[in-house]
Amino acid sequence: MSNNSLTSRKFPGYILALSGPSGVGKSTVRRMLTSVCSEYVEDIAMVTTRDPKHGDDGEYIYVTQKEFERMTRKGIIVASTRIPSSNENRQYGYRGEDIEAVWNKGKTPVVITEVQLLEGLAHQYGRRSILSLGLLPPGESKRAKLSQLLHRLRSRGRETEEHMHDRLKNAEHDIDIFAERKDLFDDVVVNKDLMQLVALIRKKVLAFSKV
Repeated sequence: MSNNSLTSRKFPGYILALSGPSGVGKSTVRRMLTSVCSEYVEDIAMVTTRDPKHGDDGEYIYVTQKEFERMTRKGIIVASTRIPSSNENRQYGYRGEDIEAVWNKGKTPVVITEVQLLEGLAHQYGRRSILSLGLLPPGESKRAKLSQLLHRLRSRGRETEEHMHDRLKNAEHDIDIFAERKDLFDDVVVNKDLMQLVALIRKKVLAFSKV
């Protein structure tokens, strides 16, 4: 099925998009959700130009910058973004064929996004197709939220101090986006209790899957 045929349809299907700052638990939530709801949802690997890192768990497809640009020009990548970094050119995107393959199985694709990826997916498939959930860490203030994120990033042991500085800088922007771009998000939830959050999202998935 081509991208043109999908975009010409009034409603191609749902995409469940999880957004939020680094360390908020997007990958963990997605992994748990696809485990307990495997009959209805399936995760989509993200294409990236960044180098593989310890702890990556099959969520990325690694390509060169040249290959990423080629796929973008040819329309293979339907939504993309560049994440600021002090020492690495990091681009990320999703291939339309991967999303369509999940739809063809009668399931809902689950993706991890930020504002540019959300905009790209909404432009490609229509805003109605995107069930967009923003994830926040617990905390009454932005400072408290950022402190929680820093603790989680350090606990993972996957990042250098330089990378964590980059991620926290980007996290401030990610937190502000939920208020600045309310049009892109259907709901914003706090990841205080992981099991409760997954149960809440599972309920939403079953509702729009008409089970």
